[in-house]
Amino acid sequence: MIYGFDFDGTLVTSWTATPLDGARARLAALDPTARTFVATNQGGPAYRAVLGHAKYPTVEDVVTRLVAGFRLLRWWPDQLLVCCCAGRDTAPYWRAEAAAAAAFDPLLKAALPHVHCQTFINPYYRKPQPGMLIAARGVGLEERRDAMIYIGDMESDEQAAAAAGAQYMDARVWLSGSPA
Repeated sequence: MIYGFDFDGTLVTSWTATPLDGARARLAALDPTARTFVATNQGGPAYRAVLGHAKYPTVEDVVTRLVAGFRLLRWWPDQLLVCCCAGRDTAPYWRAEAAAAAAFDPLLKAALPHVHCQTFINPYYRKPQPGMLIAARGVGLEERRDAMIYIGDMESDEQAAAAAGAQYMDARVWLSGSPA
C-alpha cells in the first residue's frame, strides 16, 4: 500500500510546522511496510520573487517549515514531492519557478538526506493535476493504481487523486481515526 499526504492542512496547520491533532498518532499507526510520500504545492517562493511581497515564503522558509513539521510529527516520508509552480502563465513566473526549483533541490537534499526529494515546475505537477501523484508511483513504489490512498484537505487534492487513479480520503476523516 502507498499512502500519500498533502502537507498544509493535512499533517500540519497550514503555513506552520505545528502538527494537527491526531496526525502524529495516525502516522505512527501506519503499517511500517507501507510506502509513504508527501505531495505539496509550494508556489509561494515564486510569488515572492515576482511580487516582492514578504507575506510569501522564501525557499528557505518552506524547507525549514517542512523539516520542522516532519521532526515534530516524528515521521519521515519515503518521498517528498514539491511543486513550486505558481500556476501563472507568464515569463516572470517561469523564471521565478525555475529559480525556486534550483534553490529547493540542494536545500532539500541536505536537510532530508534519507528522503527522496523531487521538485517540479511544470503545471502538470501542480495539484489539482495528477503529476506528483503519478510521479510518486515511479520511484520504487507499486504500480497498481488501486494501491494508493491520497489524504488531503482541499478539493484540489481530491481532484489530483481522482486524476491519478488513487483513492482519496479527506484529512478530517483520516485524523478522526477512520481506517485509511
